[in-house]
Amino acid sequence: MTKSSGMGDQLWVGGYDVGASTNSIGRISGGPAALDYTDITQLAFDREGGERDGGMDIVSYWNPSAGGSHDVYSPLPRTDAIATYAHTTLIGGASANLVGKQIGYDGNRTPEGGFLLNVSALANSYGLQWAFQATAGKRTDAAATAAAAVSPLDQVTATPGAFGAVMWVHLFSLGSGSVTIKAQESSDNGADAYADVVGATTGALAAAPTALRIATGAINVERYIKIVTTGSFTNAVFSVSFARHRTQVDY
Repeated sequence: MTKSSGMGDQLWVGGYDVGASTNSIGRISGGPAALDYTDITQLAFDREGGERDGGMDIVSYWNPSAGGSHDVYSPLPRTDAIATYAHTTLIGGASANLVGKQIGYDGNRTPEGGFLLNVSALANSYGLQWAFQATAGKRTDAAATAAAAVSPLDQVTATPGAFGAVMWVHLFSLGSGSVTIKAQESSDNGADAYADVVGATTGALAAAPTALRIATGAINVERYIKIVTTGSFTNAVFSVSFARHRTQVDY
């Protein structure tokens, strides 16, 4: 069994990199509620999946620098934010993603003089979703970058069926212009030329920081995925996580 630690991981919220301001992540949870369907003829519990949910509990350091964690959390926004926890920064590495509401920004001064703040993100509408990292952590494209120039995400198996996929994008900074970030697919990373995954595109983004959750329709998504950029721009810094549904998903 291959095991790894949680060292060297990353946390991105709404297009901000807050990993260096994070002391720990106490909880990453998600999945369907367990509904009890046990009837009198059965000898043990019978359960079905209910609504999907999820959340993250984050312990943050006090960082009042411009673009730091205090700028991200202190407004206590009522709108949704996108949070991504990235385990390692390798293509194919695991990431946990959610669209959620920020709950709290409560400070706690320790007896030793430290100052830590507690933040929770509670999933809204979609539940927590584990995905593969389709970029090696944060990627910088100085200009438009075609599929031939980037490494693929290998999802290991052929398409499981016409169940679609979800792409999670954080655009951390943009030097100038507008960038479109999209996924392309191939069945064999060779003879089958890469082509756009229908619906897996951000459209033109002209401002950063920002973050998006993008869902395709109920389509077949092939085994190999490359993230490419188009448009006229300079120095786009971004990350992408990609999740191909294995079964039908109803939101």
